[in-house]
Amino acid sequence: MGERMRGQRHYIVNTFVLIVANEDYQFVDVINDYVEPQDHFVCLSTDGGELVEEMITYPQVSFLIDRKQEEAKVRLEERPVRLTTLTKDNRYPFKDQKMDVVVCYNENFNPDEGKRIMKEGGTLLIN
Repeated sequence: MGERMRGQRHYIVNTFVLIVANEDYQFVDVINDYVEPQDHFVCLSTDGGELVEEMITYPQVSFLIDRKQEEAKVRLEERPVRLTTLTKDNRYPFKDQKMDVVVCYNENFNPDEGKRIMKEGGTLLIN
């Protein structure tokens, strides 16, 4: 098992976080544990921005890629989160090695794209 970090319920295994769920588990709490104000952050989701809306603080650079763009736009209009979409060739619309924290929430994750956009030592959180 990887190094135990930040609390009792998750571990870092390379750049991946393995969450050991219990009845108190809230994925947004894990995200709040890992994001820092100076981070570059992206959430890949299909919930219309619900998860990102629940975050306590937002990194200086925060993005959401969500299939429910209109719903997310309304929900996050007062939050410092930029909405975006995949590129025409289904790639994440970011330069190489720019993201400190990548969150995948109920969305298909492309490991090659994740590796491409994540900074060395970055964190990938998958639910």
